[in-house]
Amino acid sequence: MPDRRLWMPRCRTCGPLGKPTGLDEAVTSCTRHANQYPNHQTAWYPTYAQIIVKGTSNDSINH
Repeated sequence: MPDRRLWMPRCRTCGPLGKPTGLDEAVTSCTRHANQYPNHQTAWYPTYAQIIVKGTSNDSINH
């Protein structure tokens, strides 16, 4: 099953490196930024993750 989440590329120094995109684009963006600024730390984070607790998704939990 393909990963359909959107990923947010970020730099610890600069902040967001663009809009949320697919995983390949986020990795490319972070790699490009890290090559331009060798002292910056980059990472990509999922913008939405579905968490399953005791067999139910977080969408169906009543608050």
